[in-house]
Amino acid sequence: MRFNGETDEMVTLQLIASWAGTADLPRRRNPAIQLLSAAAGMDLPGFVRDHTTLPLRRSITSYLTDLEHGSRKNLELIHCSGFRLNRPAAYLCHDCVWEDFDFHGRSYWRREHQTPGLFWCPKHRGPLSVVADETAFFDPPTQVVGRAAKLDANWTDDLQQNPLIGRFLELCGLLIDRPHPYPVTATRDALRIVARPRQLRCYPSKGDGSCSEPLLSDAMLDAFPTDWLVQIVPALKDKQRRTIFHPVDGVLWNATSASAAVVYILSLALLFNSSDEADLAIRGAMCSPSTEPRAKSKPVGLGDARAKYIGAGGNHSKLRRMHSNEWYPLLKVLQEAGLPSLPQGHTCSAVAAAKAFFVDSAPLDHCLAVSGDARSTFEALLRSAGQPLANALVDIDRQAGRVALGKKRSRGSLDILDQLGLLERPETDAALQAKGRQTLRAGNRRIGSPTSRA
Repeated sequence: MRFNGETDEMVTLQLIASWAGTADLPRRRNPAIQLLSAAAGMDLPGFVRDHTTLPLRRSITSYLTDLEHGSRKNLELIHCSGFRLNRPAAYLCHDCVWEDFDFHGRSYWRREHQTPGLFWCPKHRGPLSVVADETAFFDPPTQVVGRAAKLDANWTDDLQQNPLIGRFLELCGLLIDRPHPYPVTATRDALRIVARPRQLRCYPSKGDGSCSEPLLSDAMLDAFPTDWLVQIVPALKDKQRRTIFHPVDGVLWNATSASAAVVYILSLALLFNSSDEADLAIRGAMCSPSTEPRAKSKPVGLGDARAKYIGAGGNHSKLRRMHSNEWYPLLKVLQEAGLPSLPQGHTCSAVAAAKAFFVDSAPLDHCLAVSGDARSTFEALLRSAGQPLANALVDIDRQAGRVALGKKRSRGSLDILDQLGLLERPETDAALQAKGRQTLRAGNRRIGSPTSRA
């Protein structure tokens, strides 16, 4: 833009597209990153890996993991997020700016300085400076260094001494240099291997989110400096202890991306002793299946299920202990047949009342007297045994309702569209004729006006 005297980004991209002979392609098939790679004389994958932040943001993903960064088969993603930043604002090092200017004659923005969590220059060990305006990237650093705010040196010195932060940045550097992303499932399985010995929660909650087990999000808050951690995951600032925070805790159970790649990298830095160990664990998880294949349950017949039910004395818990491998199919068949779980011990008054009712055909009042204090248990046995009849009664009622009401027709309503002014009503023949007469009279007036004669 500076070399050609342009001030508008879109005009510059159109000029590059015309020069490259791709001006007729739609933007989604001709993203800006692809145009810049052509102008730089580089292939698209190499340009994306060396000159964009996409390899880090896509370093751990569940979407098209077999495609390398910058693949032409993934142009839509490059179009949508190729220019997205790792973090807001523009970061620079004063010493790097003037060294580049003295050596090259011009200064450059360094991609490494835009790494999330990096607030000092790895080369000069001094604090970085930051420009809040993201349009600063359109100018060379020498033109914005005067208005860049330098970070606190004492704070950045303390961060450099933290081994967990150092491990996090090592992992960022390792992953941004990879040509392919790591799958989320392999990363999740590698994290689980080290999370389970620490008794961290590795499965989702169906309740209100509160949890009595240790959580990964709480472990992060305890291990990392909070003022540094919230720069990467701002929502952790308001996170309540012992409450599941899915963007972080979900990395241990979700099969799709629970959060940004940096959250997975934070988890790896926390749970592994080194970046190489974390890398090897993910590679190992990619080579092994995530879960053992389950053997399909054999179908269970009613006769076989009834025989095992009798052998267990009618108690479902005992039956489960005796036949743990086929427990669920057995339970399903027994419930459909109306064979409930009998209380342990044949001397139970509820069982005695059930025998009197079903075997001896005793009156219900007599059976209730026999049940004594176990009346509620006896009533539950009756309901369980009558469940097949209850299901049939419900189906009968539904069938009767359908016959009585018939099939209800579904009609769309145009009232809402009409109220919003989104429905254009067709004009009647009389209205069209009236409009034609008005148009004709207006035309005659214009033809005979002084202005038209002049």
